[in-house]
This record gives sequence, C-alpha cells and structure tokens, in this order.
Amino acid sequence: MAPEAVGRPGRKFVQTPQIVAVRLAFFAVLLVLAVWAAIAGSGFWRAAGVGFLLLSGAALGFSLLVMRRPTRPPSPLPETDRGVGSQPESSFAAARGRAEGTRVYVLQTGETLVSFGQLFKGNDGWVGMRAVWNMGADEATVFWVPVHAYLIVHPRQGPILVDTGISRAQTQKGYYSARKGGLPGLIWKASDNYLPPEQELVSQLEKLGYAPEDVGHVIMTHLHEDHVGELNRFAGATVHVSRAEWHDRQRMGYGPSYEAIREPHLFSFESGRFHAFEASEDLFGDGSIILAPTYGHSMGHTSLFVQMGDYQLCLAADALYTLRHLNPDSLNAFNYFGERGFATQADSARRLAAMQQALPDLIYILTHDPFDYTYRLVQPFLADGVLSPQ
Repeated sequence: MAPEAVGRPGRKFVQTPQIVAVRLAFFAVLLVLAVWAAIAGSGFWRAAGVGFLLLSGAALGFSLLVMRRPTRPPSPLPETDRGVGSQPESSFAAARGRAEGTRVYVLQTGETLVSFGQLFKGNDGWVGMRAVWNMGADEATVFWVPVHAYLIVHPRQGPILVDTGISRAQTQKGYYSARKGGLPGLIWKASDNYLPPEQELVSQLEKLGYAPEDVGHVIMTHLHEDHVGELNRFAGATVHVSRAEWHDRQRMGYGPSYEAIREPHLFSFESGRFHAFEASEDLFGDGSIILAPTYGHSMGHTSLFVQMGDYQLCLAADALYTLRHLNPDSLNAFNYFGERGFATQADSARRLAAMQQALPDLIYILTHDPFDYTYRLVQPFLADGVLSPQ
C-alpha cells in the first residue's frame, strides 16, 4: 500500500449510507407535514407548506441534474475509429533500433481520495446512476491513491509530458465553485487532493533539469481533474488529446484547470491497426510512441505504448487501476456512463491484456495503483528513466 504521509487533509464529516437513510427519513416526514399543511392548513401554515414543497422540488431537480451530468452518454457512444493497414505495428518494431536515449520518468504528483467501490466494484453494480449515488452516499471506505504524470525524454522530440497530475491550486479551499466552472465545480472537491511540496510537477521537472518552457509536447490521456492540474503551465507546448475527449470535456471537465489551452492538437486514431487495437495514432510517425483508444473510463480515453528498445512500456492511465484489472471478468472499476460505457471499459481492458501476447516484454505503468507494484517496483526501478535495479 501507499507509504504513510504526514499532512493529508482529514475529513470532518464522513458520509455513510446509514446517515443518508436517516436524512431521507427526516425529509420524508417533513414532506408529509408540508403536504398536509398545504392542503389542510390555513394562512401561515399553508404558505409555509407550499413554500417548502417548492424549495424541495427545486433542490431535488438540481440534485438530479448534477447526478445526471456524468451519466448522460452522447448518442451514439463514440466507437473506435478504424484506420487502414498495419503500419504502426511495423514502425513500432522498427523503432527498437532508434530507442537509445529514450527515458521515461514516473512522477508521483500527490494523491487523491477514492472509494473502494470506485476501483473495485464495477462488477457489483457500480454502474451509471447507481455508481454516482454510491460515490456520494458511501464515503466510509475512501482511501488515498497516487496520482502520476510521466516525463518522456525523446531522443528527437525532447521532453514530453504525459498528463500533468494535480496542482497546488486544486488543494486549496475555494478553487472549485459553480460560479467559476459550472456544475463540475460542485462535483470536484479540494479536500480530495493532497500534494506535498516535493511532489509538485514543476519542482520535479526542475530536479531533472527541465523548465516548463522546455517541454514541447503534452499528451493527455483524458481530461479528468487529477490529470490536468498543471496543464495551464504548459500552454506553450503542443497539447495532444483525442478528438472525442476534447469534444466531451464539459461533462466532467473543470474549465479553469485548462483554460489556457485554446487550440490543442486533436487526433482521431487514423494510423491503422496496432495489434489488439483496430486503430491507433503513431504520434510522431516514427513508431516511438503509439496512442491507442481505450474508451470507457472517459469518452475519449487514450493509453500510450512507448518503445524503449529491449522492452516496451504501456502507460495505461485510468484504463487499468491495478494489474488485476487486466481481467475485467474478475475485477472491474465503476463506470458512470451506464451499461454501454461499462462494456466499452471492459473491452479496453481486454485489449490491453491481449497486448502481452504481441509484445512479451511489455511493462504496464498504472497511474493510480496503490499497491507494492507501484511503490516497490515501478517507481524505484524506473527512477533513472530506464529499467534498472538501482
């Protein structure tokens, strides 16, 4: 599990299903009294009853609007874009001989709170509206998971960021509000983020010898808050994000977190088949970095395959929370899109698992894995940017 950290924010109040049940029962009693007052009462009591019913209706409608926002899928759900041919497979293989000098640094950029069911109870019904309700009603099982960004030092393209983690601003009270960011400002909470100073992204880049302006490319796996935290700091870079993800950004995206990104490079996976994926995007045309559509967790989620020479890395992002998620029939995460999104998410996991047969030396890198695989294997063995026991 994650090492103990000092200074994580504590919660003054923890929501549980029992507390929610008591609240609902109390509200039901008030509702009955309000109906009685509106019908049988007179004067002040009738006015009070009608007023309570109107306010209750408005509050209920607004709550349903907030809950439905993440669960409302566009119609139809975006399918994997189908390219032609299998050029990415051959170019990725050919890139083995040009991978010398490629380094990938795994940068932990704080932690975020999740519930147990969010990561592990997709097969137990955490799907659609029920998933959103459970996440809000049951906070007794929340725990901290790491948040990672990645620095790829490319021999020809220079420093490339994959995601940007969380920022100091996202941990500050008052950062999230409906006034600044619409409904997503009511969904995200600063108290769910923890960022010690030594894990700030820019600070870690400086220790590796890079400033934000040195980064020429930023690849976004998706646009959820724990991945876009420092994105505004890299507005001078070319930001790559899938077209489906960018067009769906207002569903869960909090605008202030990436307001400086005006014209990102939008890709649609048009390079052709890449082993288990019918389509892919050979980002630089040299086979060094292949992007694959792993839809499901978000509308345009993307995973990366990086050619390192003797081995390959899969930066799976939120398509896989742990290695056990490679078998979605056994273990699956929540999905707020409903059954269609849940099936798409499972299909993406199966495709990622199938990549092991095509690439036997493939190593999976997981953004939120809270277990020893991350802390005792991935982080220390890639501390120098290449697979090493030191």
